[in-house]
Amino acid sequence: MTAQGFLELFDKKVYIYGIIRILSTVILFCISIFALSFWANGDALQAEEEAYVKMMEQYGMEHRQEK
Repeated sequence: MTAQGFLELFDKKVYIYGIIRILSTVILFCISIFALSFWANGDALQAEEEAYVKMMEQYGMEHRQEK
């Protein structure tokens, strides 16, 4: 889709559509990378919390989980 957008930049009749295609592709790519980073970061936080709970149980301390 991006390559087609670049090709449309050379045609005066569909110049605006080419720009829209390029920008939409880039914006959607950025949004997907941003969403994936949140998803991966959430998994890391979950693993860290599980390690903390395990450590608290190992030393006999109470861990209250608030939700």
